[in-house]
Amino acid sequence: MDLTTATKIALELVIELDDFCKRSAIAGSVRREKPDVHDIEIVCQPITSFAGMDTPLFTGALYSYLANPTGKLARATKIKGAYKYQQWALEEGINLDLFIVTPPAQWGVILAIRTGPAQLSQALVTQRSKGGLLPSWAHVKNGAVWYTKTGELIEMATEAEFFQFCGLPFVEPRLREEMAWTHSQQ
Repeated sequence: MDLTTATKIALELVIELDDFCKRSAIAGSVRREKPDVHDIEIVCQPITSFAGMDTPLFTGALYSYLANPTGKLARATKIKGAYKYQQWALEEGINLDLFIVTPPAQWGVILAIRTGPAQLSQALVTQRSKGGLLPSWAHVKNGAVWYTKTGELIEMATEAEFFQFCGLPFVEPRLREEMAWTHSQQ
């Protein structure tokens, strides 16, 4: 699918999910502005507090909505997934990959990984001692960065924070394809 059409569909989906999410963002090849798009990827963080009360993590409004969607998703077919990831076949002939950021996952980690490209995503989750960009004293698990020795979570609220943690300046998604993404090439 061409980028213009995919972007329009992705924006419609972000708007559709907006009432149920703290934030959502287009990721993947649409965010990188690739001319030929094979799927639409959206990262979203559900609202987990309503009227000042926390709701159980997997019974919030986003999950209720995804079980009985309206709009564009009502005309789609759910292919697979549950609480952290869902894939939908859209009527326009393209799939939606929906990545749902819930604890312990961190927004910055998931958005960076899901925006890609694949070589960058792999380098960001691979320790420097193994040729990647992640500090060797940390590891990525369940969409979050952890101190390996203590098991403590390292907050990564933004994609820029994750890049900085890995020793990189923030790179605009459309410029990421052409760069080498291993520590040894930095």
